[in-house]
Amino acid sequence: MRKRFLVGLLALLLATSCAPVPAYAASGVRATIPTYTWELAYQNIGYRDSLYPPLNYRGITYFPMTWGYCRLLGLTSVWVEGEGLFIAHQGYSSSEIPSYSAAHNPQTVTATVPTYPIYVNGEKIDNSKEEYPLLNFRGVTYFPMTWRFAREEFNWNTDWSEADRRFSIHWGIDSNPGYRTEVYEQSDTAAFLVKHVTRSVPIGKDELGYTVYTVENSQKFYTLDFATGKLIESEKRPSYERWAKGETNNLPVGRLPEGVSFRTEIEYTDDSIPAPYTPFVARAYVTVDGKEYFLGEGITVTDAVRTHDFVFFNARRYTGWKGWTNPNYELYRIDIEPYNPPKEVSPERIDTMDHLKDFGSMKLLGYNAKDGQLYLKCQQGSKQYSGEGGVMEASAYNDGYYTMNVHDCALRPLHRFVYTDGDILTPNGQIYGIFDWKNTVERLQANPVRF
Repeated sequence: MRKRFLVGLLALLLATSCAPVPAYAASGVRATIPTYTWELAYQNIGYRDSLYPPLNYRGITYFPMTWGYCRLLGLTSVWVEGEGLFIAHQGYSSSEIPSYSAAHNPQTVTATVPTYPIYVNGEKIDNSKEEYPLLNFRGVTYFPMTWRFAREEFNWNTDWSEADRRFSIHWGIDSNPGYRTEVYEQSDTAAFLVKHVTRSVPIGKDELGYTVYTVENSQKFYTLDFATGKLIESEKRPSYERWAKGETNNLPVGRLPEGVSFRTEIEYTDDSIPAPYTPFVARAYVTVDGKEYFLGEGITVTDAVRTHDFVFFNARRYTGWKGWTNPNYELYRIDIEPYNPPKEVSPERIDTMDHLKDFGSMKLLGYNAKDGQLYLKCQQGSKQYSGEGGVMEASAYNDGYYTMNVHDCALRPLHRFVYTDGDILTPNGQIYGIFDWKNTVERLQANPVRF
């Protein structure tokens, strides 16, 4: 019974002006409006007379993917006329419970099986092959509450209480606190990862009879073989100690290009305020082949890639609050081609170019010598608040993985947005995503595809 009622995907609100054209419509199917209660984000929701109630079709609960419900449950969604519906998990949620107009709903209603394109985490859904097909009711796409959509795609926690006749949907978390996977060494043939595992272990009872727990931390080491794509448990490599001590600028061993290094110079401006709140000014410097360049103030360098004539850098900006950094990745380039006569060269900020204005964050994944392209993860960026960092905004349609021409900085799309806790680029241009919230490492795309 529990499996039947497990949550499925939300559907985006396709307002009247955004509703799919009639040519997309399919034949009608009969669905019912459930009589059990509904708890959403720990709030009881009155839905029976809502314009967008949940539905039950073939014994499975279906959830309405309105714009507001998507944001409440940690999704980004957009309807693009002529392109279809795009939905993706984005790692944070809104706190605002949406409300919709009331409607007089009969117990049985007619919905349609949509034929317009629908994309989930960058992958197109073939609705004709779905065991429980997506539905459309009153211009809104409805998803079946299955484990595949609810947990694996959207990171929702769901529950069915037979005693209370209550179906609950709660947004999960962007990263499972029990797992954290990082790359500590990377070669031409493999990436070497460490998985930090945290779990609660019962150690006895207190005076009231309640169980007392302690936190137990452990590590496991893995090898991702680029030739096979397999992730296998392996032994810890000697490079792990250097990486763990921060001797490699927190980059995987083998990642920092030869002849390139960087440093951040911190100047404290008011020593009367104790750490970690002491105000400071940060200045970032990059050294290429013995020549040091001043990259900027208020930022710290996080990564670097060297091509034939250029060195590209990622930097993140300090917000001034306990040293936290803005979640956005800024992208810089230094032209290291020798000039005759010599001329002064300064770092150039790339992500502010006019043709890149759609993106507030451009994360550098690496350089593929085979096709001569940079690989990036591009997002719309964050909106800052109170100097405490920001909330990363994402577009399920426009954001994603791209290649960039190192000379004219032109972008070519590879894969639409999918939320990851880390990314690995192989020498042949294959991208793997680290999903701490799913405790997996997955191949994101086998071949470049056009958006």
